[in-house]
Formats: sequence, structure tokens, C-alpha cells
Amino acid sequence: MCWITVGVSWTTAVNSSDIRNYLGFRWETTPCIVMWNCDYETDQREAVRAAMSEWNGVADTDGSGLVASYLTNYVDSLNEVNWAYFKSSPIARTRFNIVDGYIVDATISLTLMVDWSVGATAGAYDIQSAVQHELGHVLGIAHCHESGGPCSLGSCPNNVMSPTFGTNQVRTTLTSYDITTYQSIY
Repeated sequence: MCWITVGVSWTTAVNSSDIRNYLGFRWETTPCIVMWNCDYETDQREAVRAAMSEWNGVADTDGSGLVASYLTNYVDSLNEVNWAYFKSSPIARTRFNIVDGYIVDATISLTLMVDWSVGATAGAYDIQSAVQHELGHVLGIAHCHESGGPCSLGSCPNNVMSPTFGTNQVRTTLTSYDITTYQSIY
């Protein structure tokens, strides 16, 4: 079991927009527990926790655990979910650090240039849906159309790992694409 907390050196930072060039990276061992810092308001933290819970509920094909994410009150510079100022497209970014071919640290940032909500709200993006999508990248999953997977059959708009997402929309149900891709990585 790997505990990703403090004291890890980091080298390569990868943006989720470049994830297709970095397919195959993963956390080193499974099961793996990743502790996340998050300074959001209470209801927003609960949305982040719910996103983590969805991915945590996926077991390996043999029933063993995979990567489990949990929020912590411990503040360090590793594994953060935060707000950031960047253009409104994309609305969220994932950066992770790779050492010896393995992910050792990740940051999920949501832009402050758009409106956010918990749940479907006109003119706002759902926090849980965005974080759940970005957590997919942290687990090593590409956008569904980038992997050549079953999205070509028209299921892509329903997948958590679909590259497009709109306001007043909630997409938090993991599809078979999301689950089987995650399981195949680990």
C-alpha cells in the first residue's frame, strides 16, 4: 500500500490536456491511498468527497482495492483540489508529477473564471462532476475519444470521462467505459 503524503520528489508536470501523450502512467502500487488537501466551503468539500467516493467504489476485477482518495485537514503542497485563475476553457485542469514512470502527486484546479454550484444550476458548472472527471485523469484515464475505446459507439456523452461538459449538467454516474478503463490500468 502506498501513502502519498509528504517528502516525495517530483519531476515532470503533465496537464490533462496532454494526457493522451502520457497514457500508461499510474500510481505505483495498489491498493493505494491518496490523501487530498481541499480548502473549499463545506458543501463544496462534500461534493469533492462524493466524487472521490464514486471512484473509490470501483474494485479491481478480482475484487481487490484500487486507488482510494480521501480528504484530509493536513495541509501540505501535495495532492490538492483548489481554485485557480486561468481561462474559462478548460474549466478544470489536472497536473500530476511523474517519478520513475509513476504518479506521485497531483493537483486538480477549477477555474474561478466561471460560476460553480453543487448540483445542477442554470449558468453554473457542477463541482462534483468536474472533480470526478479530473480524478479520472489522476487515475490515468484519458478522455474517452482519445483512447480509441467504446466512445466511438456514441456512449461518450454519458461517460464521466467525456471531454465536454456544460452548465446546469450533472454527470457523476460511472459508465462501463469509465469503470473498465480504470480497472484495465491497474
